[in-house]
Amino acid sequence: MALNRAVAEYMVSEGKSQTDLADILGLKQASVSRRLNGASPWTLGDVALLVDAGVLTGSILELS
Repeated sequence: MALNRAVAEYMVSEGKSQTDLADILGLKQASVSRRLNGASPWTLGDVALLVDAGVLTGSILELS
């Protein structure tokens, strides 16, 4: 999934961990792990928080 790839690329480029993302999203690390591996879907709220935090930039429509 393109969203997972975009988030993973951000994590690598910025040296961020799943725990760091969990803090941004107000989730537990395990929930972030499930989203990244596709076991749980990202919510629109998750995406909005990632955009607000600068994790996702550019057009969300480009992620397809």
